Amino acid sequence: MLNEKRLFFSSLSAGLGKVEKGPLSLNEIRQLYAYYGEEISKLSRNLLAEEQDERRLDLEIDRTQRKLRKLQSAANKSQKKIFVNVTVSAATKAKFVIRYVIGRSELDAIL
Repeated sequence: MLNEKRLFFSSLSAGLGKVEKGPLSLNEIRQLYAYYGEEISKLSRNLLAEEQDERRLDLEIDRTQRKLRKLQSAANKSQKKIFVNVTVSAATKAKFVIRYVIGRSELDAIL
């Protein structure tokens, strides 16, 4: 069927503009109408599918950007915590000193 359509339109286009071809028959006009109607329908379906894909991708991009902003916001906070866990087999005395510098930060020691 596809080859028949191609043959029909190639022979039709080869004769367009040539006087010896003559006017199109009613059947040829119907075939043109059917062919271009099908092609326009395909284009419409493809456009709708592309728009749906674009909307899905836009939602995914928005979700990812919100997540990134949340992570960046958490990383920009001026207070951070450091947790130190020490396990020993017997009770003993220990002294811990933690020093660090992070701009606009504070240290809350939990002993």
